[in-house]
Amino acid sequence: MSNSNELNFLIHLIQDNKRIVLNLIPKIDLKKLIKITSKELLIPTLFFKLKKLKLLRYFPSDFIEYIQKIHQINYNRNLKLIEEVKYISKIFNREKIEFVLIKGSSFIFDEEYILNERMIGDIDILIKKDKLQKAQQKLKDFGFTNSADLKKIRSSEHRHLPRLIKKNNLFAVEIHSRCFSKENKIISSEIIIDKKIIKKWTSIPNRLHQLLINILSFQINDRGRLKFKVSLRSISDSLIIMEGEQKTFKLVNLNKTYVNEYLSLSEYLGFNKLTKRINFKRNIPYLIIYKILNSNLHIYLAYLFLVKWLGIIIYMFKK
Repeated sequence: MSNSNELNFLIHLIQDNKRIVLNLIPKIDLKKLIKITSKELLIPTLFFKLKKLKLLRYFPSDFIEYIQKIHQINYNRNLKLIEEVKYISKIFNREKIEFVLIKGSSFIFDEEYILNERMIGDIDILIKKDKLQKAQQKLKDFGFTNSADLKKIRSSEHRHLPRLIKKNNLFAVEIHSRCFSKENKIISSEIIIDKKIIKKWTSIPNRLHQLLINILSFQINDRGRLKFKVSLRSISDSLIIMEGEQKTFKLVNLNKTYVNEYLSLSEYLGFNKLTKRINFKRNIPYLIIYKILNSNLHIYLAYLFLVKWLGIIIYMFKK
């Protein structure tokens, strides 16, 4: 299965390849484009990039009106996000609780990106295990309560505590003891916290750790590695993380399981702007399996069915 025109369009739009994007515009189906961008949480990016590249005039007015409206809603939401992150940061700073913003909220100082492109659902915060309960209780002291999804947290070994919500706040808060659902040897929560960057009123990961969190969250938590998929939003995040950091990433060897496969597949699909900035070796066996699975839809669906049932069996034996 080769890339659709709509997927190719988005791959090059994310990378600001205006000439290729312009050539693909007559070939795309707008309904399919909206379906993909909705699934990938990229409608604000679609509007912002088309505006930035001065390509809005090539699209119908009702289409532009629709994506602009969603962009504006997200822009206003993320202005509120910044306020809510400031409020929570002040609580933790006052109580001397070490913390690091992770995932979407870690882009809080990439202002153009977080306001114009990034769609965010929760405020994710990483805290050392011995301070988890204190952090949760302090937020409860300031009016936060457990959300209705308490039953979804299966055990104390889950990577985050039950989500907290507060009346009149837009964003729920998830307090994490670790970033990933599965332990790995690439990076630990302790290192992320110890090497954090304190900026203004909050703390964020350093750029290398932010990149690793972004890649491993998709590969492990979202099972991107097992599904032989990439996330356009994840790659968009990676590109922002790497802006102005080319030398830093060229000096780091990222030939690690999960990371290497993510980069290899990204390069194969055409994200050259990302992969040319990183020192890694192409994972040929992983790409061969990808090509086999994607040669036929039935083969790929059979593979996903097998993976699902193997996962269920392994889970039952662990119990």
